[in-house]
Amino acid sequence: MHIKVYHKTKIYGLATENGDLFYIGKSCVPEYRLVTHLRSAKNRKSLTQKKIYELKGKVNLVIIEEVKFKGYPHLPNSRELYWIRHYSNIYELTNIQGNPKKYKNQQPC
Repeated sequence: MHIKVYHKTKIYGLATENGDLFYIGKSCVPEYRLVTHLRSAKNRKSLTQKKIYELKGKVNLVIIEEVKFKGYPHLPNSRELYWIRHYSNIYELTNIQGNPKKYKNQQPC
């Protein structure tokens, strides 16, 4: 059995058709993560799911940064937080709307 070990992850955004970001996340395989976002949108439990549902699944995946983290396991979380903070000043992110204190007060590693 071969187990794939990732030493890089990607910070990605979900955007409307006109390019407005509404969610920032991280994943080793963001294309697969997009599929899971789309599938779960029908639940409409989280703000992100509701937004995707409202957009009828017409969502663009935007790769913001590729993070190589071998030896630095906390780096992906830190970079994700950085981009959430950065883009929350420009867009209304569903990350922030759901729990603004979680992202505003958290310190990067």
